[in-house]
Amino acid sequence: TQVGQQLDHPVSREIDLGSILTCSFVEFDHKHNLSRLELGSQTLWVRGDLTPLAPEIRLQVPASAISIAKAPHDASSMLNQLSAVVVEQTADGHGSVLINLRCSEATLYARITSLSAEQLALNTGDNVYALIKSVALDARTF
Repeated sequence: TQVGQQLDHPVSREIDLGSILTCSFVEFDHKHNLSRLELGSQTLWVRGDLTPLAPEIRLQVPASAISIAKAPHDASSMLNQLSAVVVEQTADGHGSVLINLRCSEATLYARITSLSAEQLALNTGDNVYALIKSVALDARTF
């Protein structure tokens, strides 16, 4: 599900677009205060004990909380590194680009700067990694 996609609306530049992902709860890591969720076969780490929200949890993922990389980053604080495929790119004309990604049968939106998009030289169908900070994710129940 997409949150706030109407790019041509003047308020859209002020609203953080994003996605809602439906994930399965796997376990809670007491030592690190992180819940492990699954999106298809991929793992997502979310801050806090989400056990009471199990078994299915909806995550709100702001587009601005996602970085895109062409390869996984082993030495990174980004715990969530999801493999994805570029579906579409839409420039907003104000220095940012909204990237539509397909990730484990879900749609994920990332907003990056036009400079980053230019440097990555992304094309439709490219395999990428969506890097998401655990602290940027917000869990919801059904």
